[in-house]
Amino acid sequence: MRVRRQRGAWIVSGIALVLVVVVATVGFLSFINTEAAIIDEFQERQALAANTSAESIESYFEGLARETRALAVSPMVRGFNRGAVKREIELEFEELEELGVIGIRVLDADGIVKFSAPDKKMEGRDLSSRNYFKKAQRATSRKDIFLEFSRLSGPGNEMAAAIASPIFTPSSTQEGRPAVGKFAGVIMVNVDMDVVIKRFVVPKESAPHEHAFLIDVDDQTEVIWAPDHDMVRKRLLKEARGFPQFRRIVMRMAEGKRGTGKFQYFAIRDKLHKFASTEKETFLIAYAPIRIGNARWSIGVWAPQREVLGSVESVANNLVCVFRTIPATDFGFIRPPNTDQSGHLFRPNPATF
Repeated sequence: MRVRRQRGAWIVSGIALVLVVVVATVGFLSFINTEAAIIDEFQERQALAANTSAESIESYFEGLARETRALAVSPMVRGFNRGAVKREIELEFEELEELGVIGIRVLDADGIVKFSAPDKKMEGRDLSSRNYFKKAQRATSRKDIFLEFSRLSGPGNEMAAAIASPIFTPSSTQEGRPAVGKFAGVIMVNVDMDVVIKRFVVPKESAPHEHAFLIDVDDQTEVIWAPDHDMVRKRLLKEARGFPQFRRIVMRMAEGKRGTGKFQYFAIRDKLHKFASTEKETFLIAYAPIRIGNARWSIGVWAPQREVLGSVESVANNLVCVFRTIPATDFGFIRPPNTDQSGHLFRPNPATF
């Protein structure tokens, strides 16, 4: 009778142990699947954010490019009549200022600023060394648009983007089509990049510390904007040395690809908006290409993986505690009730009552 009781108690306890292990195992596997599902779902939202930002930036600059082209073919601008051009660009500036435009300039064929609104001090300056002017000199179509970045004067790393379109002299038609005349100068619209960043680059955060960065693909992955302003104007491919996963992603961005990925890089200290010098962490990223006229950019939206998986990791920690508790008990809980350490039934001594 005593043996049967022992055997039954051991069977019940063994089943209980198996159930605990099964539940813990299922929970652990569920954690792994949940982690993967959360990463996939988050990166879908990241990809949507990156693509939306890219399309918005393209639409914004294409709108300004249309205005720039319209000025370049305006009879008053092409005629370089001082009074007429002055009125034309001042009216245009008033309309575009609320969109982030900070200046409009008309350069002649030698690169000299002939007209400027609103900053008249720019008139007479020689800008022939600017890349956008050199490219415009070689242009063969009125539709050509060229972009160039420059740092605004003053403290900080504020950036401006110059949108330039070539001006051609009026010409007769060739084979029934208007012919491109002689190069006569450049119309340039200057845009405050801070406006672009705030409207289209800085994302609505899906994670507490989600950020974005913008690079100029044509200029050796030059950083146009990043949360750490010390990164601006640096070559991102060069900064990613020592981080193979990050370099591969930057190279795909430079190739005009879109996608998602995971990489390690220096952790960012959000209060300072600076990258740490030694501390590293894993980031999740989505990226998308941007095409504006002849310019190619790319945007990346990224967030620390630890923050995306914060709630899941707390569940994992609980599971770890369960597994640690099982051996810590020395399996004492599986002994049948009313047994001693050897497993024999324990009969209380009546003398103790």
